[in-house]
Amino acid sequence: MSDEPRQFTDEEPGGPADPAAAAPVAPPRVRGRKRRAMKRGTRWFVIALAATIATVLFTVFTVDIGRISIAGTSAISLAQKYASKYLEREMTIGRITAYLTPGEFAFHDVTIKGPFGDSRPFFHADLITAKFPWWTLFTKELNAEVTITGWRMVVERFPDGKTHMPRLTPKSSDEPKKPGSFTWRTMSVYAKQGEFIYDDHLSPWSVRGPNLEFALVRDNNLKTYVGTAGFTNGVVKSQQFEPMHADFKTRFQVDGGIVRLKHIDLLTDGAESHLDGYVDFKKFPEQEYHIQSTVDFDRMRHLFWKNVTWRLSGQGDFKGIFKIPKEGPFDLSGRFSSDEAGLGIGNAEWRFPDLHGNLQWTVGRFVVPSANSDFLGGQLRLSYGLEGNGASGGSIASLAADYEDVDAYRFTRQFGMTALEPQGRMRGRVSMGWRNGQFGDTMVGSGTTSIRASGGPVAAADLPATAPVIPREDDFQKRRSLGSFAIAGET
Repeated sequence: MSDEPRQFTDEEPGGPADPAAAAPVAPPRVRGRKRRAMKRGTRWFVIALAATIATVLFTVFTVDIGRISIAGTSAISLAQKYASKYLEREMTIGRITAYLTPGEFAFHDVTIKGPFGDSRPFFHADLITAKFPWWTLFTKELNAEVTITGWRMVVERFPDGKTHMPRLTPKSSDEPKKPGSFTWRTMSVYAKQGEFIYDDHLSPWSVRGPNLEFALVRDNNLKTYVGTAGFTNGVVKSQQFEPMHADFKTRFQVDGGIVRLKHIDLLTDGAESHLDGYVDFKKFPEQEYHIQSTVDFDRMRHLFWKNVTWRLSGQGDFKGIFKIPKEGPFDLSGRFSSDEAGLGIGNAEWRFPDLHGNLQWTVGRFVVPSANSDFLGGQLRLSYGLEGNGASGGSIASLAADYEDVDAYRFTRQFGMTALEPQGRMRGRVSMGWRNGQFGDTMVGSGTTSIRASGGPVAAADLPATAPVIPREDDFQKRRSLGSFAIAGET
């Protein structure tokens, strides 16, 4: 063999001209790997893109659209302008936003100002949402569904006797509806977390209704609105008297500018009442209610006569009408009745079975013109008045009573007299007056009484000469009963 290196030719396998001999051999190709990788990348890209689009859309559709300018004026300024024009009172809106859901908007910090610069706002709401279903556009009706959250309404009657309300009802117009125009209609209003305050600075008296919620929906069959409302833990304050707890709920119907309250359940300290009536917002505060109440006399005494020493007991029923006119004082008038009422003075308890009468309560005045009752076997007719309620000098009370056929024996027992047993029937009249809350120090009065004998003859003014002498008693019994005897006379 020759020692010279061997020369390879191009034709020989493994020669320099063979690329396979110069590079490593690649492994066999696995089918589908690149396709799976592309799928994973595409999926994550689509998710990221969708999230980005959703974020952008949410941001766009909840943007503060109050800043959008229309002919150089912001949308929020336009809304405030037209709302203030309608209400004839300034209204402000903090912010307006639109939701992703088409036709749904939110109005934040909505305020309707009071009538004077230093007045409390008539209305404030943290949030009002309005939804306009898009399909109602095809019927040329713009139907709104409204929700109010976190709100307060304050109605005040000022010393001039007026409430100075904003305009809450549309002005009447005889102009025909233009062809092709849309009809605006509120289909429902739901309000929650609310509070209503009424302050009458003239009387004065007030109502505060917290936790107030109401629902108002349109009844297409009746072509009107119906709804419910209620509050709990309310407070009613009248003049200088003690405040009363109140819970309230009602069903109502809206008839133009008049709200007709079909049924009201009102639970207050010492009374349970059922009412129906109306509120005329065109003549506000004009309103009227028919009332049926069951009243606890003892609780009423603590509320209206807190510091007196006398007592009341029993329950009574009241039926009457409560009116608040557009101008002038309120008036509560009606009839009351009780199976038996009680009056406690000191150690004595006076009972008044079958008590019934009428009363009137208005600004500065509470009167019972007439009341009738059984009384100690006879009849009692009385009248009572309290004038000057709320006046700086205090109020003056008066009482007048006529009684007929009263049992003299039972009458003496009311004063603890046990030794005397007079037999007679009493009739008479008593009248008195005093400064309210100062009965013992200021009471003055007068009266007449006549007693008709019963159960035996009455001695003449001059004793006959033959009258037996009453023997002296060495051991006088102070508390010995003298037995029954006929009595007659006048005082």
